[in-house]
Amino acid sequence: MADRRADPSKSAGGVVLEELPIGAVLDVETANTSYRIENRGSGEILISGNADLCPDPVRVDFHGSSLGKEMLKAGFIGREMSMEFRHPVRGIVRTTRVRDIRAH
Repeated sequence: MADRRADPSKSAGGVVLEELPIGAVLDVETANTSYRIENRGSGEILISGNADLCPDPVRVDFHGSSLGKEMLKAGFIGREMSMEFRHPVRGIVRTTRVRDIRAH
């Protein structure tokens, strides 16, 4: 049996954006915000839901999710991990930890 402590994102669950069709929509709930994310392909997403950053859908470069500054799992949205993306105006954004991910 594999030791799940080796990769906490595997035990927590999550989504690899590359494995989703273009146009797939996810509702991602973090500790502070409920985001709507649409996969646009090639690491780009449309994201909305944050009153300050993205009240309307904004195209961003999605980097991935992390458990801390030293580790980024590229192209992955993981439960109990913080998402990271590059906003066209605000630069690098890191969210609070993801609590739930739901596909439409």
